[in-house]
This record gives sequence, C-alpha cells and structure tokens, in this order.
Amino acid sequence: MISLPTSYAIYALSRLNGPNGKYRLATEIAKEGDIPKDYLSKILHNLSRKNIVLSRRGVGGGFRLVTPPEEVSLFDVCVAMEDPICLKKCGLGLKICSDTSPCPIHSFWKNKREALLDELQRVKLNDVYESIIDTLPPKNSIKN
Repeated sequence: MISLPTSYAIYALSRLNGPNGKYRLATEIAKEGDIPKDYLSKILHNLSRKNIVLSRRGVGGGFRLVTPPEEVSLFDVCVAMEDPICLKKCGLGLKICSDTSPCPIHSFWKNKREALLDELQRVKLNDVYESIIDTLPPKNSIKN
C-alpha cells in the first residue's frame, strides 16, 4: 500500500533524534535497516528540502528531525514523499471517477481510503520506533 521509498523514509525518520538530539548519519541508518545507503541519502535530502529533517555536513553532522517524533504523523511523511496513497485517485485507476460519476468500487474505496488516511494521521513516528525498538540496535551503536 505505502510505496517502498515511503517505507524507507518512515523507517529512517523513526531512527532519527528530535530537534534537540544528535545528528545521525544516513549510512548508519541504512546499515541498521538494510537499505541502500545512496538511496536513503537521497530520500533524506528530499525530506530536508520538505522541512521534515535538518541536515548538517561535516564532523557531528548528519540528519535529525525538525519536529519531535511524537508530532510527525505517517501521513505527514507520505505527503512529503508524494506517496500515491495520499492522492485522491480512483481505486480502479479511472480518470473520471467521483461521487457524481462513480466507478463500481468508488464508495468501497473511498471509505477504505479515508480510514487508512485517518490511521496514517493518528500514528506518529515515535509509535513506529516503539513498535520496533526490540529489534533495533541503539540509535548510536553502529560505527562506520
């Protein structure tokens, strides 16, 4: 449902520190999550341009969240990543589909999509971190 790049973004953002924390390297997070490092770096730089993360070069640099993780929803990430799940599109992919001219699954898809978007707005990055914390190394444990 959520695209692979958005899944990578959610994982990476859940591993970043908040606005007062230390910066983390994309290479560390990529290694922890078994994500191609160049691809993750590109995703994080894109999120920096969207004001989701701060990036800093040099010693002590890397990425950290602009906003505390308990204030960033998965919906926010999906929108920043321009994930197709956030777009109001026909469930069958038809160009002409609306409440006044519905496709055969319009009402079903509309209800399911609204429920999904509500859930994405409810779940925050800290919820993701809390749900996977037992499977992860500490945030600063991996060295290059």
